[in-house]
Amino acid sequence: MKTRNIAVAAMLALCGTAFAQTSMKITFKDASKQPVSYDISEVKEVTWETSEPADERIVDMGLSVKWASMNVGATTPYETGSFFQWGEVKPQTGSFNWADYDHCLGSNNTLTKYANSETFGLEVDNQGVLLPEDDAATVNWGEHWRTPTLEEFNELLNNVTKETVVIGEVKYIKLTSKVNGAELWFRPGGYGSDNKFTMPTTMVYLWLADCEFQYMCFRAWEGIMGTGTTSGNFQSGYGDRRFGNNVRPVYVP
Repeated sequence: MKTRNIAVAAMLALCGTAFAQTSMKITFKDASKQPVSYDISEVKEVTWETSEPADERIVDMGLSVKWASMNVGATTPYETGSFFQWGEVKPQTGSFNWADYDHCLGSNNTLTKYANSETFGLEVDNQGVLLPEDDAATVNWGEHWRTPTLEEFNELLNNVTKETVVIGEVKYIKLTSKVNGAELWFRPGGYGSDNKFTMPTTMVYLWLADCEFQYMCFRAWEGIMGTGTTSGNFQSGYGDRRFGNNVRPVYVP
């Protein structure tokens, strides 16, 4: 919010009749509101406040972080948006192989970043969470946006009701907050592997910020949602970092 203060004397001088003024009268555009008058001697300063426009991408679900209304690369909540390999900031369009992945030298055991084992990493850095420069949400949307963590995604699933909504011929997933009734919409796009997309009309795969370090660090955690309401359709899992998933950011002021 931007604020501008003007001392009363300066304000009156701007009016050109500083010595003749004894009161200030405010008349509203809304004719139903009565004008308000103030004795100038009792007014210290006048403040104008300009509010920054609200970011319509921010959805408050009543949780620890605010969620984005759409995926990176989308212009509405009803689009799939772009598909990214984990830790990359530029979309991939059709080839999701280790040879295309930035953080390795062509295979899952030649990782050059985000590795905790010499079995898979040429460089072991033990960096298990996306850094801002490798976060598609941060790089494409700005510093207050980032990819959600595994904990934040599970928090979301535990505090919403799930519903499949059909609009035209498209099935969407709608999550409604149990806390405040706010909604998030997702259009299934499946995930990209090799040169194709799997389950593109029924499943949503979202990258999470955490690498999967417990078993194989060439995998990362992902949020999985499917049309239907069975518990198996809404869960966290992990997939090869070369896969192409959507990114649904969270907002942190």
